[in-house]
Amino acid sequence: MRQPKQDEGGLAVTVVESAQPDAGSLTLVFTENPLSLRQWIVVDQQGKTTTVMVSDLQFGMALDPMLFQYQSLFSGSNR
Repeated sequence: MRQPKQDEGGLAVTVVESAQPDAGSLTLVFTENPLSLRQWIVVDQQGKTTTVMVSDLQFGMALDPMLFQYQSLFSGSNR
């Protein structure tokens, strides 16, 4: 883990593989009051960046349990 960075907007924590620091990184960005994950940033080995932002959070909703069940895209034994 690299040194966490904090500013008035929140906290960013970056983790890297210590044995291979050039293999990429993952940064988690949190807001404060309340502490909440707002985005994550992945930098791959080629230096390409993917950012995912979380917004319009809704709490206390009922979710269909099927959302959390893996369904293979492949049918039969072709794989």
